[in-house]
Amino acid sequence: MIYYFAKLFSPSLERWPVQNCAEFKGVNQALLDGARLENLEVHTVKTISGEAFPMCSNCQTTIFGTIVTSG
Repeated sequence: MIYYFAKLFSPSLERWPVQNCAEFKGVNQALLDGARLENLEVHTVKTISGEAFPMCSNCQTTIFGTIVTSG
């Protein structure tokens, strides 16, 4: 848990802050609820079309260890 808290305040690798991403928020909430990182699946999509989309650099770093199904 401390790992994710520290990642939250690390410098962003994108133009937006780390905590802007739904992937980070979702994984963080699941961990707070007692989930294990290796049991989580993350699928990143474009919000309007629902089309699968690669994670941003922030998410690739902060949620490393999950099962990524969107590429």
